[in-house]
Amino acid sequence: MKRLLLILLLILLLTGCSISTDKTTSIKSYENFSNLIISDPSEQLTQDYSVYYLYYFQETCSHCNFIKNEVLSKIELLENDVVFLIDVHGVNDIAESINVTHTPSIVKIVDHKVEYVKEGPNPVLEVINSLS
Repeated sequence: MKRLLLILLLILLLTGCSISTDKTTSIKSYENFSNLIISDPSEQLTQDYSVYYLYYFQETCSHCNFIKNEVLSKIELLENDVVFLIDVHGVNDIAESINVTHTPSIVKIVDHKVEYVKEGPNPVLEVINSLS
């Protein structure tokens, strides 16, 4: 009997069987928000909303990746506000009248004009977390 229990224990250890209590959230992907992605700079100030936000990020930006799940999780839950996503590869990806120089950045647009620009992970998260 002891031998059988020892063999079963050994099998469990070798096969990596375990009970997982991991409650981490899955990593979100920008592709899951394709309806919010703006790829044409001329469309950044022409959306059909009187108030909306533009979130500028880069896939290679470490600060963007650090806040990515929190940003996308919040965007997913928004009922009143709208946040569009812009993957910045260079200056040509930003509308000329928007003064974004770093990623991550968030821009509030009111009546097709820039109300403010917030740059950096903490200011972006403050804005994102204030939305509903």
